Amino acid sequence: MSAKDRKTVFLLGAGASKGSMYQLPCMAGFFEEEIEEEALERFLQWFYKDTPRDKYNLEEVLSYLELARTRLQQWGFSDRSKFQPQALFEATLRYVRKRLELPAEPAVCNYHHDLCKRLRARDTIITLNYDLIVDKALFALEGTSGFEGERYARDGSRTITLKGLVDAQSFGGGPPITLTTYERQSGFYLKLHGSLNWLHCPNADCQNHQRIFSLKFEGDNYSQREGEPCRMCGAVIQPFLVAPMPSKQLQEKGRLRILWRLALQELADADRIVVVGLSFAASDFELRWLAKQAMELRKPTHNLELHVVDPFPNIQERVQVVFGIKAAYICEALNSYLGSSQSA
Repeated sequence: MSAKDRKTVFLLGAGASKGSMYQLPCMAGFFEEEIEEEALERFLQWFYKDTPRDKYNLEEVLSYLELARTRLQQWGFSDRSKFQPQALFEATLRYVRKRLELPAEPAVCNYHHDLCKRLRARDTIITLNYDLIVDKALFALEGTSGFEGERYARDGSRTITLKGLVDAQSFGGGPPITLTTYERQSGFYLKLHGSLNWLHCPNADCQNHQRIFSLKFEGDNYSQREGEPCRMCGAVIQPFLVAPMPSKQLQEKGRLRILWRLALQELADADRIVVVGLSFAASDFELRWLAKQAMELRKPTHNLELHVVDPFPNIQERVQVVFGIKAAYICEALNSYLGSSQSA
C-alpha cells in the first residue's frame, strides 16, 4: 500500500500537549504551588496528605469529586462531608481552564500545525485532551475568511464535522439521524474527554443536559459562557469535561457516545496508528477497552503499523501491550517524530 492510500489515526494524550510549544501540564503535577481558591487548596492538602505536590494528579481529583458530588447527596451523607464536592468540582473546572489557557504566542504550535498539515483525506485525530492546541492548528489550516475579515471553520472541515456531531445548533431544524454523506467523505477530529470550549447543563432532568454547546475556541459571537444560567432550567452552565474514572458510563454522556463509536471504527480501520504522549492509565478502563476492542474487530488480513511517541520506556511498552502489537517505530518526542521519514 502506498503512503497516500494509507489511513493514519493519531491518538493524542497529555504528553502531546506537554511536548507542544505551549508546554501544557500533564495530569500528574497539574496543580501548581499556589492555588488562589482557598477551599480547593485545603481539599488538595487533605486529599494528598504528606504527598509531594508534583504527584497531585488532575484525573484523580476530578474522579473523586465527580463521585462525591453525584453520590453523597443521594446516599444521605452530604451533611457529614467536610467539603462541598459540587463547589469544589466547579472550582477545579475553573482552575483547569486557567492552567490550560493558551498564551497569545505562539499563535499556533508549529509541531501540531505540522502534524495537521500532513493529514490526508482519510486520516483522523483522536485526542483525550481538554485543551485547544489541535483546534487552533486545524483552524489555521481549515479556516476561511468571512464577513469583515473574520475567520470561520470551512464547511466540510474536521472542526465543523466535530461541531455538527456534538452541537445540535449546527444544523437548521436539528441534526440528521445519522452521518451525512458530506461528513463521511474524510477523516475526523474526535475529542473523547470533552473540551474547554464545550458547555453543557449539569442538570440531568434538563433537556439541555444531553446536548453539548460547542463555542468558537477564540470567542463566541453570542457570548455564551460558563457560570451563567441554563435558559431551560436555570442550572449553572459548566464546561464539558469527563474524568477518566472506572465508573464513567459513556451512555450517560449524551452526544459523547457518537465520538467514541467513531473512534472505535477509525482505530479498527486504520493502517497506521500513531500514539503520542498517551499513558493508557489503569483508571481509564474504557480507553483501554477501546484500543483492545478495535484490535479484535480488525480483519485478519489487515496489517497495522504502530508508532509510539513517548520519552518513557515503561509507557512505550504499555502502549504496545494494550494494542497487542510490537511497535514498528518508537520515538521520544513529537518534533523529532515529525522530522523523521517514518512520519511520512
